[in-house]
Formats: sequence, C-alpha cells, structure tokens
Amino acid sequence: MGKKNRGRKNSGRSKKSENGLTNGNGLTNGNGLTNGNGLTNGNGLTNGNGLTNGNGLTNGNGLTNGNGLTNGNGLTNGNGLTNGNGLTNGNGLTNGNGLTNGNGSNGSIKPTRTTRRKKKGTAVSLIVLFIMLLASVAVMFAPSGNVAAGPAVDGNFDDWIDVPKYTDSMSVPNNVIDMKEYAVNIVDGSLFAYLKVGDAISSTSGVFAYYGFIDADNNPSTGYDVGGMGADYLIEIYGWPESLNHASLLTYGSSTDTHNWSAWASIGTPAMAIGSGAHGNEIEMKVPSYNFNPKLSDNFQMYWISRGAAADISNPASVPISMEKGALQVTCEDMVNGGIVERGAGVQMIKVTMRAQQTPITVNFSPRLTGSGTLTDIPPVSLNAGEARTIYITADTGSAADGDLISVSLSAADISTDVGTVSLFDCVAAGYVNTAPMGVHIDGAFADWSDIQPTADAQGDVTPNSDSNIDITDYAATSDTDAAYFYMKVMPDGTALGGDIIPFVQTQSSGGAGSGAGNPQVIKARVSGEDITEIYIDSVDGGAAVYGISADYVAIITGINGIVTGANLYTYPSMTKVRSIDAAVGHNELETGVYLSDIGMTAANGSVRAVIVTTDWGHNSDVTDSAISLGAMQHGSTRNAPLAPTPLPEFSDVLLPLLVVSALVLVRRRRQSQP
Repeated sequence: MGKKNRGRKNSGRSKKSENGLTNGNGLTNGNGLTNGNGLTNGNGLTNGNGLTNGNGLTNGNGLTNGNGLTNGNGLTNGNGLTNGNGLTNGNGLTNGNGLTNGNGSNGSIKPTRTTRRKKKGTAVSLIVLFIMLLASVAVMFAPSGNVAAGPAVDGNFDDWIDVPKYTDSMSVPNNVIDMKEYAVNIVDGSLFAYLKVGDAISSTSGVFAYYGFIDADNNPSTGYDVGGMGADYLIEIYGWPESLNHASLLTYGSSTDTHNWSAWASIGTPAMAIGSGAHGNEIEMKVPSYNFNPKLSDNFQMYWISRGAAADISNPASVPISMEKGALQVTCEDMVNGGIVERGAGVQMIKVTMRAQQTPITVNFSPRLTGSGTLTDIPPVSLNAGEARTIYITADTGSAADGDLISVSLSAADISTDVGTVSLFDCVAAGYVNTAPMGVHIDGAFADWSDIQPTADAQGDVTPNSDSNIDITDYAATSDTDAAYFYMKVMPDGTALGGDIIPFVQTQSSGGAGSGAGNPQVIKARVSGEDITEIYIDSVDGGAAVYGISADYVAIITGINGIVTGANLYTYPSMTKVRSIDAAVGHNELETGVYLSDIGMTAANGSVRAVIVTTDWGHNSDVTDSAISLGAMQHGSTRNAPLAPTPLPEFSDVLLPLLVVSALVLVRRRRQSQP
C-alpha cells in the first residue's frame, strides 16, 4: 500500500486568495480532500483505481485492513476525511469551528457574505466528497469478474498433483489412445479435466480423438445414452500429426431420442494444453462456467472414450468420475453354461469382480430376477482403497419346474455405494431349469434352439470393414402352428446388437464435433450407433426381389449395447408397419418371431424362405450365405404362446356360435307368441 500524504496545515492562517480556507476551498491540499480529489494518492483509491495493488483485491477478499477500505470505514484514518469528520483536525475547518484557529477571528463577529460563501462552498465540497466515497465503496464491493484460478491450462501439470486421479485397466494397441489416468476438478462452476495416455501425443501416426461425456444432472433418462449414463455435454479433443490441438464443446439437443448423434451441437471451444517432454502424454482442459446451461449439479459425472483412426480401435474408460472422491470398477461374467441352470440352492448366475479406487467404498447390490426361483441375499461389501474382490450373484431354483426360465440382471443402476461412481456395465444371465422347454420362447435364453440344426455362415465376410458385432456365424429358422421363429449368432468376441456409442470417425478433413457441429437450428439426418438386423421373408406370391428372394415382409430389430431398442414387422417394399414383435439378445445370439397370420400364412411350408442381413452405423453389413426355409418345428407345438400381443380370433370361430344362439332365441319367441 502506498504512503498516505496527511496534508500540511498552512500554519493556521486564513488565506484570502483561497476563500479563507486552508490550501483550497476550505479543505486540505485540494478541494477538501487529501492530496487529490478527496481520495488517497489518486482518484479516491489506494495505489490504483479504487483498489489496492491490483484488481481490487488485497491478499484475499478485496479489502485493505478492514471492510474493503483504507484503515477504517473506507477513508483515511477516520470517517472519510483527514483526522476528523471530513476536514483537518476539526469539524470542517482548520483547528476550529469553521474558521482558522478560532471562532472566526480574535473575537466575536457576525458572519459576512464572504463567510457564508465559504460555508456554501464547503457544503458543496462535502456533498461531492460523500458521493465520490459512496462510488468508491460500491466499486470495491461490486461482484468481481474474476474467478478463482483453478489449474492453469498451460501444459504444466504440477497443479494436478493433489487432485484424485483414476486409473484405467483396459489396454489397446495404439498407445496414443490407450488411456492411463483421468481426473476432473470444478472451480467456481468451471470444469477442468485431465487425461494421460500411454505415449506422447506428438508421436501419433494418424488421427486420434478423446471424447469426454458429461452427465450434468446425473440422470440417465436425459441426454445422450452412453451405456446407461445420460450425457448432456461432450468435450471432444482431437488431432493428427501435423495439427495436434483441436477442441470442441457440444451440447445434446434432443429430449426424445437418446441415440441420435446428430443432435449434438457445438457451443464453444474449451481451452486445452498438451504437455511436452516427459509430460507429452498428458492433456489438460478448461470449460468456463458460462458454457453450462443447465449448470453442473453437485453429483455430475464425466466419462471418457478414446478412439483412433478406425472405429474398431477404441478405449472406453474403466469408470466414470466426479467431484466426489472414489470410484467402483466393476466387471461381470455370465455363469450359466449352455443355457441350462441346475436345480438347487446357491446356483451361481453372475460373477462380479470389483475394485475400489482412491478411497474405501461400501457396496450394496440389488440384482433383478425374472422367472422362477429366488435370489440369495447379498450382504454389503466393504472394500479398502485399491482392494479387489469377487462375489457371485446366486439363486435358489429348488422349487422351479423343469424348463422354467430364470433370468438375472445386474447393471450400474443396481449397485449403490456410499461414495463415488460405479462402472458403466450391464450383465444378464438367463437359462432354463434342468432342461429346455418344448418349443421356442423369445426370452433371451437359447437352449430351446439346441435341437434345431443351424446353418453355418462364412466368417470374416463383413464388407466393406470388419465388425464382429454383425459378422454372422450361424442362423436358423423354424415354426409351429402359430408363428415363425428366427435365430442368428455372431462372432464370439462380438455382441448381437452391440452397436457403437460414437457413430463417427474423426478425419483430418471432417472438422470437430462430427455431424453435430454447426448451427443447432439446422435439422440434420438422424445418425445412430445402433446395429440393425433385418429378416426378409418370402411367404406369399408377389413381393420384391431382394437378396435372391421375392420378399413380402421384413422384420427389423435395432439395438445398442446388446439391448433391443426396437422390433417391428413391415410389409415389403411398401414398409407399412404390421405390428411390434418380440426380440431378445443374449451375448452374441439373437432370436425373434412373427405370427404366421401376419405374413399371410395359415401354416408354414417349405416354400417360405428368409434371408438375414446385419448392418452397423457405418453401413458395413453381412448377408447370410443362402436363404433358409421354414419347416415344421421338430419340437411340436409350444407349451405357451411365445409372442405378444395375441392375434384376434378367426371370424368363423365367433360367427357360428352367434348364429346358433340367435336361432334358438327366435324359435323361443315364436313359440311364446302362438296361442
């Protein structure tokens, strides 16, 4: 703080040339103020424009030794003036009651016009002084445009040392997208993010991209579906050898479609920095608070996915992260062997492996069961930081009948923890107790297909690019008196209807944000990461030529992450919807069925043929090598209806009983009317 010039009195003498006041208009060294216009060393402020040594902040909350002012209530050693109530050592004048060193002179005199003029000038000066002081105080107490700094986005990562970092366990062959650590921090509503990969980013030989999905409200039903997390914002960091530093911030614009990648719209450019030397594999970034509308909730989550130049080289993070310290990393495994579940107590259905990151975590499980049997209670599990443990979800099937279905599901939504986040996953184990039932049932258990000989399909024939999620290895079809059923299986390392969360591959020429960039008011064609399975059916005369048959109907099943998102039967080629149909997925298998009456048939025969086609978001596809015929089902009739809704009864089944009843009523009335 600069020294304050206290002002020197003029030896107590009135100075006629200055209207009878001290060095000015009745004030000290100026217009009634100290060394200036009523302020200290400047325009009413200390060493600056109303602020002390900078932007209005003195070593803390913007105040100098008091309530935002200099040694007092905003003034110099007093109530806004020098050593007194606004003037020098007195009540508005020098050493006296309005005059110099006394009561106006050495005796009692009446105020002269000059004296009144001096008093009037003094009053005006005091009013001006008061207004200026109020303005100074207002400036000091006004909200500052500055926010707490947070980590500096400068490529120096020392300010991330104390921020909890989460490790990634998945490894991919491209080191530039092989994520190792990630962290997040919030300062005054602004988001700071950190990412570390396996090798210097500058060593990349092709395009790379890092996608940071942000669930602002921690609500999975809003925003873009990221494996059970609803993302409201997306940070995209991308580049290539000649140009490493590109970044985009996007917001999700659809409230009705959770799988439309085109609904992402660019709203800004985050600040970002890539390290150098030993830190060349680290990135930090910042999104200012004003970019978030709605704002980030206290329990927001962030989830990273990295990708290389090809869609099949991708690295999803092991856990989402948040500001709450701690994350539970979870993987699961289906323990049902061959689709058959043994009868008894403690039957293992799902194997769960978990590890606590950063802090001790207590875990509670609430798995879901469909069908027969009961789940075994699971006590809370307490893990120390870094501890890994395996448990089993078990069931009691002792009271179930042979052939009964039991299906157990566990996802991130079924796990609660006392702190932190939980991995994004979804695990289902389904089977039949002791033996498969008669007939095919569309329920996600596939042992009921074991007696039906499948047709093998060539592997590795997906074009133009390989995708194990749509590479068909086996397919089959059968029927009973009511319905036709279809089955397919994809590669062992694939997932039927697996899809892709990011239906976009960054290129050097595509710019940032993929198809979501640009004006959010422009309506773009829907782009989804869902996989599609189409079953073309040739069941009646006519139809349209497609894949070697004349198709009359097509069943279309869509899905992502192994979850069916749509299943419908249409006429072909007019594509008029006939009805919704049932479809189910289990790992790399899919099954569906249609009513014979819906495809113009009363009974299946060898002339009915079908072709199965799988397609991913990138328009890669696989077509079964040959059409398959629907013969009579080897099992015979199904034990219960496998499809819903039930078709309407035949007209003749209703008309005949109605005619009989009507005839009886007429005969009775005629007899009663005779005398």
